[in-house]
Amino acid sequence: LKLRNYFPHEIEKLSVLRVTQTRSFDEVGHPIRGGLYDPVLGPVEPRDRCETCNQYEVHCPGHVGHIRLDVPVFNPILYSFCFNLLKGSCVQCHRFTCGTDGFATKVLLAQLRCFELGVPHLAPEIETQFKEKIGMSLQSMFISEEEEMQMFAELDKLISDRAGRPLCSLSVEAPCRNAVDLRKTVIKNYLRNHLFKRKARCPLCKGFNGQVRNDGARCILIDFTVHGRKRKKLDIYKSGFEGEELEEEVHSSDDEKDKKTMMLSDAAYGTVDVSEGALQLQMKAVQSGACEKLAWRAAEVREHFRLLFKTEGKLLLKLFPMLIDEGAGGLCPLDGLFCELILVPPTKFRPIRLFRGERYENPQSVNLRRVLEATETIKAVALVLNGDKSPQLMELISNRTQGKTMNAKMHSAYLALQQRVNAIYDEELDKNDQNRIPGIKQVLEKKQGLFRMNMMGKRVNFACR
Repeated sequence: LKLRNYFPHEIEKLSVLRVTQTRSFDEVGHPIRGGLYDPVLGPVEPRDRCETCNQYEVHCPGHVGHIRLDVPVFNPILYSFCFNLLKGSCVQCHRFTCGTDGFATKVLLAQLRCFELGVPHLAPEIETQFKEKIGMSLQSMFISEEEEMQMFAELDKLISDRAGRPLCSLSVEAPCRNAVDLRKTVIKNYLRNHLFKRKARCPLCKGFNGQVRNDGARCILIDFTVHGRKRKKLDIYKSGFEGEELEEEVHSSDDEKDKKTMMLSDAAYGTVDVSEGALQLQMKAVQSGACEKLAWRAAEVREHFRLLFKTEGKLLLKLFPMLIDEGAGGLCPLDGLFCELILVPPTKFRPIRLFRGERYENPQSVNLRRVLEATETIKAVALVLNGDKSPQLMELISNRTQGKTMNAKMHSAYLALQQRVNAIYDEELDKNDQNRIPGIKQVLEKKQGLFRMNMMGKRVNFACR
């Protein structure tokens, strides 16, 4: 069983409507076209017919829609994965700091090949045999292409000898549970000890990466002033090891000390339209000393991941098969870690509530409406930046955003949109909002808690049996 999230082109195929209106019902109480309760998504009343399948509410399965965002945002479910991936990469040269040409990575690929060929029992022996043969350390060794080809040729010979038949005759069958658990353990150890291990200074380009911190799942703060304070201690330590190359690693204790000095208000941010050249300009500003802290939103992180995939794409697809998308065309598979389209559930699963003759929206609909309002704010700021300074736009921007300049207002609107998207999945991620509305996580926890609170106990257990 393999699980993955929908890619944007898949959402467009599933969707029957692009939701654009923030209002759901008009003054009379009829659904507004393009709103969250458009009849295309399913009938609102039991006696109505669906405009998509022409069936009544009882028989209509429901139809999904989508909301298109003007800027990319982090997928809240995959945010921790994005954060760890950024920690293990260099923001200067856009490569993994662990050095994927090293011995540890080649051993991992060899072990994954054992799982692919259906001989998982050979995976634990691979590292020991190759390490004894070459007789060098895992951390300091880098392998050339000729040595790599020779290693994999010997690996194929070893697998063929142990299996007692040629590789072409090995059939790839469905792996057993122990093989799946062993594969997870091998990958998890590699991620913890190598790929996701943060290094303050990149061993490849010798550039400083800065201290990385999560800012409430809204953006990622990168502080380059930390290394200036620690450089004196490092220079003193290096004086006793002249001629040796040292790598500075970041520990969790350092993160706790530097959290007080890393504030979002002190960080610099770029425009919404981010490209490779924009990231290069940011890095030049950091190197020249004009900028000491950066606030990378989803747009900057996505562009960094696109550059990272150009050099490390093969390894990423081997480690994370969920990124493989055959129908994406020329798009970067890492774009699936971000959201540009929000899937809108059918009306059937977001029923309205009637109380004293008035209609009240479902909590999921309220969260989706807030996303539409945040998108509307970003559109308004973008129009003002392009020269349209109508009074209606200026009033809308002043009521919904904060900041002295329009670029600051755009940054504030961007973070607000990220918070609204986070609230769809988990209300706890939107800590600044006092009027929290339950997200998908809270709905699932409630369903689980009802049974645990009301149906647990010795007598109830005997009654259920």
